[in-house]
Amino acid sequence: NNGTMTVQDVLLDNTGQFLALTLNTNNFTATTSSLLTHEFTNTSTIYRQLLTSTGTISIDATSTIQADGRGLLTGWTSNGSSGQTFWAGDRSGGSHGGRGGGQDNGLDGSPSPYGSIPQPTEPGSGGGSNSGGRGGGVLKIIANNFTHNGVISMRGVSGTYAGGAGGSIWIITTGTVSGSGTIRTNGGNSVWTGNQNGAGGGGRVSFAYNSSVSGNSSVNLVFQAFGGIMSGNDIQAERGGAGTVYIE
Repeated sequence: NNGTMTVQDVLLDNTGQFLALTLNTNNFTATTSSLLTHEFTNTSTIYRQLLTSTGTISIDATSTIQADGRGLLTGWTSNGSSGQTFWAGDRSGGSHGGRGGGQDNGLDGSPSPYGSIPQPTEPGSGGGSNSGGRGGGVLKIIANNFTHNGVISMRGVSGTYAGGAGGSIWIITTGTVSGSGTIRTNGGNSVWTGNQNGAGGGGRVSFAYNSSVSGNSSVNLVFQAFGGIMSGNDIQAERGGAGTVYIE
């Protein structure tokens, strides 16, 4: 569903894949290996997912909200308010929160980092060359109570030559926060063992919660925005730069 769904409660139970762009609900529960995702971005449309809940969002340890590699295509980067533009980049990694690794030890550079640190809404850039990985997708969650024990992931994917950059995860909560799940926007790796390739930069994660709510004094969630790595050992290849994690 690429439109808006407004329903009382949503239960994903052993759901292989559920597509939604905007989902407004009272309670949202993902259990038994369920997956919530959004459509692949193309050269004319950037897809962003919004999940809102007035009650509780609950993700069990077997379930995921994931749009890895559903951001910008190979060779494309963000233009901010004007959308996206083709940058090619040869074998340099895609950028977003962190800069992608440059081909030839940085002599042929990746796009500059972009997007907001506290309010991230941009997809990750795709890696350069025809064999570059796609960037990560975009997710925003607005919830009262938030229980997360699974994986929320908007990673860039690995490419034969250049990795895609991580996407965006922006979560706003007002009630209780619990669980020990992972929230990640890591960059994709460069998997070719040859030389002169760049890995993808990390994306952006922002997490806002009310520390004065009982039980919220210690949040055990795991946040990641790592840059990608290279499979080879060539000194002319570069890792992707780390993205950003913002918690308030």
